[in-house]
This record gives sequence, C-alpha cells and structure tokens, in this order.
Amino acid sequence: MNSKLANNLMVIAVGVIMASIATCLMIKADIGLGSVDSMLLNISKK
Repeated sequence: MNSKLANNLMVIAVGVIMASIATCLMIKADIGLGSVDSMLLNISKK
C-alpha cells in the first residue's frame, strides 16, 4: 500500500464525513427555523 495513496484516502474520508455532518446540521437548522417561522405565523394570526 502506497503511503501517499493512504493519506489521500484518509483526507477524502474525513472530507466526506465532515460534509455529511454539515448536511445533517443544516437540515436540523432548516427544520428548527421552519418550526420557529410557523410558531411566529401562528402567534401573528391570533
């Protein structure tokens, strides 16, 4: 196994993991913002 290739694979793996974590956080943030928006709409309707 070439050490340079192994290093490249590690960098790619870390990048994929970070991207998936960031995507999950963004989705959670969107859901959170959506619920806050709907709460504000409900309050303003009353």
